[in-house]
Amino acid sequence: MRRRALSIRVLFGTLLTLVMALAGALFSVTILQRDTAADRTAAEHARVTSFGLSDQMRQSSNDLTRMVRLYVTTGDARYRRFYEEILAIRRGRAPRPVGYDSSFWDRVLADGGDRVTHGPPVSLPGLMRRARFAPGEFTALNASLRASDGLAQLERRVMDTVAARIVRGTGAGYLEAVAPQYRRLVDASYHVQKRRIMAAIERFTALVDARTTRRSEQLQTRTDHLLVAQSAILILLGLVVLVLLTLAVRMIARPLQRLTAVTRRITGGDWSGRAPADGVLELRRLAGDFNAMADAVQRDLAARRAAEEEARDAGRRLRTIADRVPGAVFQFHVDADDALSVRFASRDASVHGVAANQGVDFPAVARAVLADDRGAWLDSMVAAARSGDTWHHEYRIYTPTGEVAWMQAQAEARAWPNGSGDLYGYVADVTERKALEADLRQARADAEAADRAKSRFLAMMSHELRTPLVAVTGTLEILALRRLDDEQRDLVDVATRSARSLLAVIGDVLDFSKIEAGHLDLVVAPVALGALVDDLAAQYRQAAAGKGLSITTVRDPRLAAGHEADPVRLRQVLGNLVANAVKFTDVGGVTLRTEVVEGGSDARSQRVAICVTDTGVGITAADQAELFSPFTQAASGTTRRTDGTGLGLVISRQIVDAMGGEVSLSSAAGTGTTVRVELPLATTTPPGADDDQPVPQLARAVAGREEAARDGSLLLLVEDHPVNREIIQRQLRAMGFACDVAGDADAALALCGQTRYGLVLSDINLPGTDGYGLARALRDLEAGRGQGRTPLVALTASALRGERDRCRAAGMDDLVVKPATLATLAQTLQRWLPHLAWSRPAAGPGAGAPQGGLAVDSEVLDELTGGDPALREQITLRYLESLTTDLAALHTALDHGDVAGVRRHAHQIAGASRMVGAHEVAADAAGIELLAGDPDPDPHAVQTLAAELAEHASLTPMKGRN
Repeated sequence: MRRRALSIRVLFGTLLTLVMALAGALFSVTILQRDTAADRTAAEHARVTSFGLSDQMRQSSNDLTRMVRLYVTTGDARYRRFYEEILAIRRGRAPRPVGYDSSFWDRVLADGGDRVTHGPPVSLPGLMRRARFAPGEFTALNASLRASDGLAQLERRVMDTVAARIVRGTGAGYLEAVAPQYRRLVDASYHVQKRRIMAAIERFTALVDARTTRRSEQLQTRTDHLLVAQSAILILLGLVVLVLLTLAVRMIARPLQRLTAVTRRITGGDWSGRAPADGVLELRRLAGDFNAMADAVQRDLAARRAAEEEARDAGRRLRTIADRVPGAVFQFHVDADDALSVRFASRDASVHGVAANQGVDFPAVARAVLADDRGAWLDSMVAAARSGDTWHHEYRIYTPTGEVAWMQAQAEARAWPNGSGDLYGYVADVTERKALEADLRQARADAEAADRAKSRFLAMMSHELRTPLVAVTGTLEILALRRLDDEQRDLVDVATRSARSLLAVIGDVLDFSKIEAGHLDLVVAPVALGALVDDLAAQYRQAAAGKGLSITTVRDPRLAAGHEADPVRLRQVLGNLVANAVKFTDVGGVTLRTEVVEGGSDARSQRVAICVTDTGVGITAADQAELFSPFTQAASGTTRRTDGTGLGLVISRQIVDAMGGEVSLSSAAGTGTTVRVELPLATTTPPGADDDQPVPQLARAVAGREEAARDGSLLLLVEDHPVNREIIQRQLRAMGFACDVAGDADAALALCGQTRYGLVLSDINLPGTDGYGLARALRDLEAGRGQGRTPLVALTASALRGERDRCRAAGMDDLVVKPATLATLAQTLQRWLPHLAWSRPAAGPGAGAPQGGLAVDSEVLDELTGGDPALREQITLRYLESLTTDLAALHTALDHGDVAGVRRHAHQIAGASRMVGAHEVAADAAGIELLAGDPDPDPHAVQTLAAELAEHASLTPMKGRN
């Protein structure tokens, strides 16, 4: 069984643990030795202190004896004072002098004791307690004290007796007088008592000596044991270090030396050597990884040699191919480590400056590529090589002469499993071809510019021609009312038909120029498709009857009641088809068939086909191929049978394409023609469906502003045009709503910051910040204040496809197309303010057309005002006042060449005029807005339309149109 190798962590961890344990034990022994030494010092100090106390006891007894004997022999009172002081000091009744040793009283007797320093009083028993004497020791010393106190009583009696003699003097005869007392201090009895004191002191000394000796011996024994333990630990520590060094040499140093030797052999080119897997675990793993790396490098070297050989073969093949193709053949290689190399073969130096089969410094090739093209060139080349995809790329380089040349490269890729890859292909100089393409693009741009100039010219000429023709037709209409003879009336009829025909031609040219300029706008609105077709048939039935033709309509019962479409443009398309059918039919009739191709009557959308079929002359296959080309008509032989521009079908197809539909034709000469218009249309409520329904309104009179703010019915109207603002405000008041107004986004935001509105109605085209920006700013304001979402409804005259989505993306909630009727406004408000109390009053009777003034559509005014004559009169007067102001501003902008001002005022006039039904004024203003929006507007054309606008706004008498 193979022994498991130790890791460096385990080996050194174990040994380090042992070293730390031994170091800890050594430290502990050292601490114990220090404590033992301290104990020995304390024991010696206690021994010395104990002997000192016993010496003090012995010395104090001797000092008392000496003082009493001196007193008796000399009669000097100071010796008795010293005697009493010795007793007081021993008993702790007097301060203990500093340095109170056995020679203290010798020094006092010698110098008088004037310089003695005293400490605090402490008795001899107190000193014994501090020294912590054993009970036996304390007993022995106390016995000595008791014996000394007993002897002191004798000595005091002697001193009292002598004191009486001293009073009589210490002269002659004194010594004989006190001799008996002195003998009492030296007789046998005295010495016996003295011996008892000393014996007690000796016993005390013996006890102290025995105790301190035992303590010293114990501490010495402990010291010896600790010394032995310390020596043993040091020996073990040395052994561990020796083992550690031995294992390090054996399991780390020697394997590393062997690994180093193998590394040097491999460095010298001998790849046969491998490192032995011995030593600690990490070195074994390192040896294994090293051997695996050596094997991999050896395999890579073999593969590289094979690749180099293959590259040499490929180079020879590239050179062979390069001699047979234009440009240069190349091989590009990227390896797994992102190292790049390239080899070119070329007959000349026209490509990358390479004239032979050679490897090229890749960084030099990359630097030759223009910086703008370099990233895409390199990334696409590497990606294709590694993925195996075909590579095709065009890029620019700097030639050796410093010029810029276009290169076109084409290559096949070969990807390898290790992440490397190769490209094999060719690169050619296509600078001349690129120059030719640039010339072609410039030529195309010039052609498109010329085409746009043509379109602007057609638009200008159409307006220039239409203005005098309007005067011509008006004059002819007035002339037709006079008394004319037959020849004169025939001439007037011919002139009238010719003028109207010319107006139609000019209208077609103008529409065609709009389509080519990309200015064809679709105004989507609800339309009753069946009714529109019936009305169109009725419109042309009289003309058909004049030729003996019939016009019939057929309607699919699945046709929805209403669809979303541009009714004006749809009527234009179908009218053109019906007019052509009547024009080219001599016998039979025309049929208008409406079919549902997809979707039922209750579907959200339907695909509807409207077919116009005639029994006319038909169209040959050759004419059908050219029929939808501009200014082309079907002909019979070389003779045209009808007049016209040949633009009708072209315009019709463009309009249908803009609606997302298709136009197709089937015909044969002599069998009639069928033109099919197929349109995808969303279904909706038909127009006029709610006309007979009373308009919803609040079930109360108009509330005050504060009350409306409290119940959430206070509205904010944001509209820059005063007429539109006045009309919508009056409509809202008629429904019972209080309303604040603002002329721009900044004013609206200021009001929203002060008041919480139930709903905001905002125009899209505002000065400065538009309606979209207002919506975003309002949502940011609400988010910053933590308020709920205020419904925001867009008011716009544009019903283009996608407008509703743009409004919702900006943060709006709904959209109302201007001019908005009371019913439309009420339905929208009821949808977003359902918490209010709504009612449906009985519809009031309609009113007639306004009398006097400008030409407006009575139906539009009736829808706008709900049939309220007073409101209609107020709106009409307000519109006329605003129109006068706007026209003056428009002409001022024209006089000053302010194109932006012209466009802005024309937009205001068009919007207000559409709202009240002044269609002619609205059309003229919209034309001025369109011309002013051109990058290079024609001043003369704008002036012409402005004159026409002024004529319609001021000279035409007001009449109702039903």
